[in-house]
Amino acid sequence: MKSSSENTHPQLKIWSIEVDAENPFDLTVQGTGINVEETSGSKEVYLGLPTQRHLLIRTNQDGLQLFVPGGNVYPIYARTAKGKLFLSNISSKLMFSGEVIELDTFVLLQNLTGIPYPQNNILKNISLLQASGNYFFKNGALERKSSLLEGGPKTSI
Repeated sequence: MKSSSENTHPQLKIWSIEVDAENPFDLTVQGTGINVEETSGSKEVYLGLPTQRHLLIRTNQDGLQLFVPGGNVYPIYARTAKGKLFLSNISSKLMFSGEVIELDTFVLLQNLTGIPYPQNNILKNISLLQASGNYFFKNGALERKSSLLEGGPKTSI
C-alpha cells in the first residue's frame, strides 16, 4: 500500500536500508533513487541526488562506512535495533509496528513555540545524521568519525 505522500508526489524518492551488524555485506535496500554496486571485496550504495550521484555507503572487511550528503537538504535518519542498522530518508520508515514513539520534550516545545532553527533529534530512538558527516558501523554501533567540514588548515584573522 502506498502512503499518501507517495501518491501525491511521485517524484519523491523514498528509500530504506537494513544492515546486519554481524555481516555488513548483508544489505537490504528498498525504494527508489538508490542503487547498490558490488565490486570484489566491497559493496557501494549510491543515492541519485538531483545534481549528482552520491556515495552513501561503502562496505568492506573492516565494516561499513557511511557518507552523509552535505548541505542538510537531504536528511539521513539512522537507528540501531534488533542487531541491525536501519537507514532511511524518511524517519517513519524506521519505526516498528506497535512501537511507542518517544519524543524529546524540550525539542518538541522549541518547535511548538516557533524557535527559528531546526533541531536534530526530536525522536529519541531515531537520529538525524549530521550533514557532511562520516560514520562507521561496526559491532552493532554507529559512530561519527568526522565531517567534511572539519580538519582544514587553521587560519587566523
